[in-house]
Amino acid sequence: MHKISLYLIVPAALVLFARTSSGEILNCPPQIQTHPKANEVAGWEMLAEPAQHYFENAGIYSGHPREQASLVPDEQVGAKKLTARWSLPPNSQHAYWLGCSYRGTTVMAVRQLDSHYRSCSIEYAKRRGSGLEIKQIQCN
Repeated sequence: MHKISLYLIVPAALVLFARTSSGEILNCPPQIQTHPKANEVAGWEMLAEPAQHYFENAGIYSGHPREQASLVPDEQVGAKKLTARWSLPPNSQHAYWLGCSYRGTTVMAVRQLDSHYRSCSIEYAKRRGSGLEIKQIQCN
């Protein structure tokens, strides 16, 4: 079990919604700190240090992310950069959520999306070497 606390690196980083002419930009917290807790074992003291975890990926969910209903993007396009797009039909039985995942932990930062959104996209850029990094999360 983990306790979680969010830290500000840049105060603007936790401004989760920034309006643009083409939608709203969403920003996951850039890092989280976890405080591990282990079950007690007779005759032993459990010792764990807090750990920093940095933002790694994000996904869109149908219903609360604890239900593990991660949506597959409707479309993925791009060569130098990849953009994944999700349609968010208004007649869904469940609210849509954004889930932010972090390196080295299963703890996620999650937030319910506004019900007026009809689509979301995540723009990735290729990292030097290998892998992708998120450049922008936007919902309309």
